[in-house]
Amino acid sequence: MATLIVAGVSSQIVLAGIGLAQIIREFHKDFENEMEALISSQDYVQRMVQSKDTAEVNDAVRKWLQDADELIKEKTRLEMEVQTKKRFFQRLYYSVRKLISRLKMISKLKALNTKVKSMPLFIPIRPIQVMKSFPVGNFEYFQSTTEAKDKLMEALRDDTCHIIGLYGLRGSGKTALVKAVFGEEANYSEMFDLIVFATVSKNPNIGRIQAEVADCLGLKLKENSDVGRSRRILSRFCSHKRVLVIFDDVRAKLDLGDIGIPYKGDHKELKVLFTTPDQQVCTSMDCDKEVALHPLSEVDSWKLLKKHAGMDEENNESSSSLLNVAREVAIECKGLPGKIKDVGSSLKGKPIEEWEASLDTLRHSTASHQYT
Repeated sequence: MATLIVAGVSSQIVLAGIGLAQIIREFHKDFENEMEALISSQDYVQRMVQSKDTAEVNDAVRKWLQDADELIKEKTRLEMEVQTKKRFFQRLYYSVRKLISRLKMISKLKALNTKVKSMPLFIPIRPIQVMKSFPVGNFEYFQSTTEAKDKLMEALRDDTCHIIGLYGLRGSGKTALVKAVFGEEANYSEMFDLIVFATVSKNPNIGRIQAEVADCLGLKLKENSDVGRSRRILSRFCSHKRVLVIFDDVRAKLDLGDIGIPYKGDHKELKVLFTTPDQQVCTSMDCDKEVALHPLSEVDSWKLLKKHAGMDEENNESSSSLLNVAREVAIECKGLPGKIKDVGSSLKGKPIEEWEASLDTLRHSTASHQYT
């Protein structure tokens, strides 16, 4: 009788053990399936992220990749622990430990696999609005500026021109001309999908220039090095077709590659236009086309000065003596629109003595070379 009871109990224990073993096998199978799905999803997401600019990647995606990587590494570590143990009881202990760890991991594993199915990988790039900041209404065209504008437009429409230099004396109105030309949508919408503007100036700071370019591109630069930032910028440029990059006030050779600008053959539909006070810079920059912005003629200089000084020659509101001095002032401004406007505005309504003093100052100074 006792033997039968023991046999019955033993068989129940064996059956229970078999049932538990089956449950454990099913659990491990479920775990492996979930892990395989996670590894597959991780590989897909990583490839997608690498194919895009990282500025477009959703922050939630970065967190998901980090969590997935931690789970996969934990699984590998647990398996290595079991495999490295030689003795039976050691392997048994670490197998149980592995099971317990997997029980803790399974819910997080399934949550990650569920999340990736509905998680948006990328965020939209903010729209580029750089051209909307260009003033249009206050620019006045004269003979020299009209000629320069026509040559600029001709060069920009020429498929063989990739780098264009606009040179002229400081104060000749290069920046104002460029902004006026490209502030009129009709002048650029038919030629370019994207226009980027950045100021260079004396002693250029590559990081600052890159930041201006990136802002126009909708990029948020996080790299610490100039090289890392240039790669990001280059990647973004390559995703656009017809692009015009404008660098204002370039005073020495600027290495476009250092900033992240594709060079000529690397992006055939990208053009670079820069302004400079020194024609030699056009040569050093290997320009395909050089455009000169000449000073205003004496006739145009006089027209501009009268306007900003509020002088009415036709109605004899100003004395002939004052007008004669004013004409001399206009001549001494050397055809530089910026200087003419400043001088005219400062002398508006002033007596002839102040005009004469200003004329004397202009004749004995080098101020004409200090305007930008």
